[in-house]
Amino acid sequence: MTRAVDEVIHDDSGSDLEIVLSHHVESDLEVSNRTFLKDAEEARVKRRKTFFEHKESHVSQEAKASIRQVTGTRELPAIILSDSEEDKLEEKQSDSKTIKGTVLNLHHQVAVAEQQKLASENHSTKTLDLAESPSEASSMNTLYQTDFPKSSGEGPRSSIRLLCDLSNLHTTNNSDENVDVVSLASLLGSPNLLETYQFNFSVQLPMFLSFLGESFATEYKNIVFITGSSIFESATQKSLIRKKFNVSEAVAPLPNRFASHHTKMMVNFYDNGDAEVIIMTCNLTQLDICGLTQALWKSGRIKKGPTTTTSGRRFRFDLLRYLSRYGLNETKRLVSVLEKFDFSSVDVELVASAPGVYNVRGNLSTAECYGYAKLRQVLERNNLLIENTDSRHNILSQVTSLAYPYTSQRGNTSSVFSHILCPLMFKTWQHLVPGGKSFEDHQKEHNYVPHIIFPTKKDVLGSKVGFLSGAAIHFKYESSIIHKAQYEQNIKKYLRKWTTPGDITGRENLTPHVKYYTCDNGDDWKLLKWVMVGSHNLSKQAWGYPKPKSNGNKMDISSYELSVLIPQDKDMLVPTYKTDTTVHIGSKPVRFPFSLPPMLYQTGDLPWTMEGL
Repeated sequence: MTRAVDEVIHDDSGSDLEIVLSHHVESDLEVSNRTFLKDAEEARVKRRKTFFEHKESHVSQEAKASIRQVTGTRELPAIILSDSEEDKLEEKQSDSKTIKGTVLNLHHQVAVAEQQKLASENHSTKTLDLAESPSEASSMNTLYQTDFPKSSGEGPRSSIRLLCDLSNLHTTNNSDENVDVVSLASLLGSPNLLETYQFNFSVQLPMFLSFLGESFATEYKNIVFITGSSIFESATQKSLIRKKFNVSEAVAPLPNRFASHHTKMMVNFYDNGDAEVIIMTCNLTQLDICGLTQALWKSGRIKKGPTTTTSGRRFRFDLLRYLSRYGLNETKRLVSVLEKFDFSSVDVELVASAPGVYNVRGNLSTAECYGYAKLRQVLERNNLLIENTDSRHNILSQVTSLAYPYTSQRGNTSSVFSHILCPLMFKTWQHLVPGGKSFEDHQKEHNYVPHIIFPTKKDVLGSKVGFLSGAAIHFKYESSIIHKAQYEQNIKKYLRKWTTPGDITGRENLTPHVKYYTCDNGDDWKLLKWVMVGSHNLSKQAWGYPKPKSNGNKMDISSYELSVLIPQDKDMLVPTYKTDTTVHIGSKPVRFPFSLPPMLYQTGDLPWTMEGL
């Protein structure tokens, strides 16, 4: 398999590729008056065809009170899109305020297209009616801001970057919350951007188009979406938008109704021949861009030429091999172009998931691996597996979705974090039987502490966006006996808070959509062995799970995911907050949106859930 793919990478004819269209849906929330929470909408994402059904529902009076308390005075319409690997993904949408101080009134379908048509006459792609008054129009400049304060450190800078906090849409350049950050406008707005490939889960197309330079309309530049379903809401919208923009799409085939195309990546090409790969945590939606904590990694501008470094060759090969799993003409073309570029400057590993059944046992060093097998391969070839257990290590996962256990036996459950990810991080990889006891015994034998950072109900309700940001957080722990069993056995005692006292990271009150994984050096969080950031939540669809009756020799993956892993090398990894630099000489900084060590849940804290709302 590796050989065949290698031929694909170096053969202009390409290979079977599959391209994916993300789930792009906009809410049609035309609000005739400004009374908050007039009507709520509940959107149910169905897995196989990945579409949203809109039906009216009503948020409880208690929830209304919570929103009233945490979101301020003015109630504005919102468009909410979120993602999860749960079998019944649910999200709440409402026309209450989600962003303080500004109306993001995104017109949809024909109305949007008509605005674009009018804008074309004025040679502008800023077609969204985002502001309702001169003061609001002024504040909207922040949405398209590209310049943010930069720290003065002269040492190495974090390759993990935070997306700017636009939750207020009036952030100034003096705000220490937005030092060393990246904006969507800076990624898409360059007049030199020639072509862009967008891999994602959810996309609000009119909003996305507003960030592009005017030349994408005037010169009809190429925009390719690879997602899980069509980005267009209707044939009319599709026709009208395509009169203005050269937008094409491809939909990834998914193996079952629980699968999703969850990867979030941009591949940009510039008119001087440069390219850039950007791997993100964010959907291309209003809520994600303006109301949630997001992170990304950028390759930086790369040029054509041979790749000469080990890390660059690994990344290049793994990226092209991942793209070859799509089997679509659009990704075939992308592979044929990207293979000509020099990735020598890239010093991170790619951890990808792609649908399929894969062999796991045996020598993984040269195998084509995805999901948890890929994580094991990456840790092993970078000498990052834990071997010395004399010191107590910390293993942490920070996610926004905790899914159903991948197996259960007589009430004992097996979860991805407890029964797959933690055990594989050790030199001796053990298979754990279902239940909490086997996980506890493994911790004692190998001397480590597991942590799962997941926002509490108070974290979400007290955040800048409030209740509505909870649409991006998914966890069911009361709806069935199995859900309850998993919670009690494998999750409850390991939960840690997102929000901590003080103002350490600048993101304490901005609900997360980031996904971080890390392990320390057995030194109480002083140094980190590795850090991984990307799209992977804790689900069997994302990471894969041992295929039944295979004795652990085969694994089954349903979804597309993409993350990057930073390994420690001669420069030790240190967490840094509110800046991309560090004062520690000889260390490599990694930007974190939460503080280490993480804080335990306190009495009365419960993980956020939409159950019962």
